[in-house]
Amino acid sequence: MQLVLPESLTQNTSTCKTKTIAGNLAQIVGVQLVDCKDSNSYLWKSFMWGMELLEAGLWWRIGDGSSVSIYRDRWLPRPLTFKIVSPPTLAVASKVQVLKNPNGCWNEGLIRESFWPEEADMILSTPCSIFKAPDSLMWHYDKFGNYSVRSGYHLGCAIASNPGGFWS
Repeated sequence: MQLVLPESLTQNTSTCKTKTIAGNLAQIVGVQLVDCKDSNSYLWKSFMWGMELLEAGLWWRIGDGSSVSIYRDRWLPRPLTFKIVSPPTLAVASKVQVLKNPNGCWNEGLIRESFWPEEADMILSTPCSIFKAPDSLMWHYDKFGNYSVRSGYHLGCAIASNPGGFWS
């Protein structure tokens, strides 16, 4: 998914063009998620709720693999966590790019050595980008990877009904 904001919010212009925002979630919003207190305003609580929704639904589409951390980022097509759960065998700060051959395809031998069989199969089933496209954020809960109010609402209902969630 690519997040798109009106240019009027990101620059000092009066036009309503859009600007694509890339990078990880913290860079996009420029804040860190913190606990919400009862004394916080409704606006702040709503903002934090929206952040929780984004965090729950965004994951990385792998392009060249240079922006995505193998162990820290959410990039596997596995709902809920989207993360690697195999014990680290590569450097923890390694990028997904390390798992690719120079031609952009997956290095199957390295992947099978480094991850549990289920995860290796997931990684290898992920399409390769041979065009050196940049990594991009996607919304998991839409077949085209685009956020919609409807998909956000459904995810929000699921999170709200989960005991221990943000609003419980």
